[in-house]
Amino acid sequence: MPRLDAGGVNRRPRVSVYEVTVRGQMLGKDLLNMYYFHHPAMTPEIFDFTIGSLFAGLLELADWQSDDYTAGGYVAKRVDIGGQPAIASPFDTLIQGVKPDDILPPQISMLMLTYAETTAPNKGRKYFGGFAEGATSANNFVNSAVTAASDLAQFLITRGYTAGGDGADWVIPHWVGPTEEDPEVLWHVETHNPITTVRVIRETRTHRSRTQGRGS
Repeated sequence: MPRLDAGGVNRRPRVSVYEVTVRGQMLGKDLLNMYYFHHPAMTPEIFDFTIGSLFAGLLELADWQSDDYTAGGYVAKRVDIGGQPAIASPFDTLIQGVKPDDILPPQISMLMLTYAETTAPNKGRKYFGGFAEGATSANNFVNSAVTAASDLAQFLITRGYTAGGDGADWVIPHWVGPTEEDPEVLWHVETHNPITTVRVIRETRTHRSRTQGRGS
């Protein structure tokens, strides 16, 4: 049985977890979005397959993003061990929004709530930005835009190894860092759980740039 701490956090032994930050831009403003992936036997082939699944989902979402939005690549870093280097890589093809409509203000976002069917960590949230006005109606995202975000999530969930796929699991991380007892510890992901379901909020939300993409 996994050991639980006093706060109910699932204390699995640490294994490789990678943070992938998609580097988007719109009108000179960075729109970063972070994902966390785990596989018990990560290889370059598994990692590339996972990035391919992410790319496919982002392309669907781009149908509702402004043509001023682009994402040219990502930064990957192993985070179950503190202090590891970050490596930037390009996507095979530039992701660019499709909608020629006027853009929504950069802080207007779509919120996705993520869930794992486990003890904590079992909840996360993501904010997606870069949308065109045509993606919304009366301060709500249109059905097709919500479906595109849900499809992105399903690409990652169903292709993860827990679901029997060939990719890494999309996970919710639990971060730990320095304490009074051990002030030299570097911030790292100590445990994680695979995301199994998501809920896309139809109403538009406002994100804080420092939290965009964190949590899952």
